[in-house]
Amino acid sequence: MSIGQNNSIAAFYEFADSSRHSSTSDKRRVHSLLTLLEPGQSDSFLDIGCYDGTKTAMIAGYLRSEIVYGVDFLRERLQQAMARGISAINVDLNATTPLPFNDRTFDFIFVGDVIEHLFSPDYLLQEISRLLRPGGYAVLTTPNLASWRNRIVLLFGWQPFMTEVSTNYRVGNPYALDGVPSGHIRIFSPRAMRELPEKYGLRVECLGGQILSSAPQGIVGHLSQWVDYAVYAAYPTLCDELVVKLRR
Repeated sequence: MSIGQNNSIAAFYEFADSSRHSSTSDKRRVHSLLTLLEPGQSDSFLDIGCYDGTKTAMIAGYLRSEIVYGVDFLRERLQQAMARGISAINVDLNATTPLPFNDRTFDFIFVGDVIEHLFSPDYLLQEISRLLRPGGYAVLTTPNLASWRNRIVLLFGWQPFMTEVSTNYRVGNPYALDGVPSGHIRIFSPRAMRELPEKYGLRVECLGGQILSSAPQGIVGHLSQWVDYAVYAAYPTLCDELVVKLRR
């Protein structure tokens, strides 16, 4: 994902990228979002945080988009995106300069797990509002501060999942994933995700959730996955991931 040209920020994300897994999980997560997309009405499509273009190409194919752009920071991944036919551009999403597109250029913008990495989510939402054509829409995904798991771990005084206090270590939660921190800066609750986009002329059309858990291991893992599906069916905004559809 595109974050910044500042040397310390660039070094962090380049190092984190070296330990990232394949794009298989991206494909699985995008597949669960297809019901929010509008095939035949999204000729121009921008993926903010396109990475290697795997999910970008998947979405573009489903939408039958004629104009497909992606922006990101990691140059090697941008080359892979371009090899998939994406018009990929290197940008710094933590800069305050406009993205290199004219106003009202796109019918659809996808932002998958990017907003939580930014110092200023306001800037990103301003740009989405500027770039969408009237009636255009955007779909954003981001970790959920108010997920059912986080509500439980906070009762024990542990660090909520997907929130981080260090760029070197994952601390404060004995059940958090091992490895390099993801670089999450701003973590949204459902209410915050509903209120902030509206400040920038983006109407919240749909706010729900997404299941992130993969193949469970052990009794606890299977029980946790059962709770995931039950929560998704009854209260999707308690899932680990928030999904919001915005209309310009």
